[in-house]
Amino acid sequence: MTYVILFVLTSLASAHGIRFAQVCGCRMRWLGALAYISALACAGAWAGASGARVPASSAWLGLAAGLTLGLTYLAFNAVIRKFGVGVAHLTRQLSIVAPIAASILVWMEPVPPRRALGLCLALAGVVLMGRPVERDSLRGRGLWWLLPFALLITAGATNTLFKTYTETERTAAVPSYLLFLFGGAAASTTLVAVLTEGCPGWRDLLFGLVLGLDNAAMNYFRVRAIGSDLGVKVFPTMALGVVLASLFLAMILWKERYRGRVLAGVLAALCALALINM
Repeated sequence: MTYVILFVLTSLASAHGIRFAQVCGCRMRWLGALAYISALACAGAWAGASGARVPASSAWLGLAAGLTLGLTYLAFNAVIRKFGVGVAHLTRQLSIVAPIAASILVWMEPVPPRRALGLCLALAGVVLMGRPVERDSLRGRGLWWLLPFALLITAGATNTLFKTYTETERTAAVPSYLLFLFGGAAASTTLVAVLTEGCPGWRDLLFGLVLGLDNAAMNYFRVRAIGSDLGVKVFPTMALGVVLASLFLAMILWKERYRGRVLAGVLAALCALALINM
């Protein structure tokens, strides 16, 4: 239970920290790259101190999850900027539909009616919430609505790889696994930052260090929470709680408001989370 609560707190800090960095004018792709580099350094020090060895299969799972984690950050950052932090956090939590949908479409697994309804509501919620907070050329080209779906897919892939690791590998090797995880995330985000944003500034370095420490803690707590018996039972409920908390904080800190179609999308997404996790 402790790991679940700590994951919730660090997850909230990460999402609203990214929004604060945007307001402060940080180079956001460099911010993500520097955050994962600092998280990589933490994981490296921890892995060296623990002496735990990670199996080759875990290394590949870590690298794959790291690449999708880096892409998730890029999509999450874009969705926060265009749609607001509340909608972005809710969309990321809806990424649990990705592995469920894959099990239905690829492995033809049966699905309870309530979960099927939850999947439909989740997709409807993402579509309804697709009205950007900031208007720009993306809206003019009609591509803006794809951003939440990109976040849904990348975060879903990351969650699936996390779950695969906790179910098939030794959780005692968590420090080494996180080393490969943050290595993959740092590589993907750094490449994008170098190609698109030039050199980072001191503000990016400062925010990146703080966000990196939070990221290292958050993903450690996530692996531990998912891998624990109690965490499996309470994690879905806490996921709904963290979304509600994030929406509330977004209304207070960033003056975000949810009306009309966006409000309908938020309510549909919340119902989807409840149905899927029942």
